[in-house]
Amino acid sequence: MKGAYIGLIIGAAVGVIWMWLGFGEMLVVALCAFVGYLVVGLLEGQVDLEKLKDAFRRK
Repeated sequence: MKGAYIGLIIGAAVGVIWMWLGFGEMLVVALCAFVGYLVVGLLEGQVDLEKLKDAFRRK
């Protein structure tokens, strides 16, 4: 699936969650989704933790 389609689906889901729960709760859901992405990415070897650390240290 192309990245644009995935972005469209994620954007629509975030919009529905925002309308249903409110902005603060939508941020919590987005944070949980990001943490889940990182955990699965680390377990599958798709996310390099050292590169992620370096990206945050440069700022």
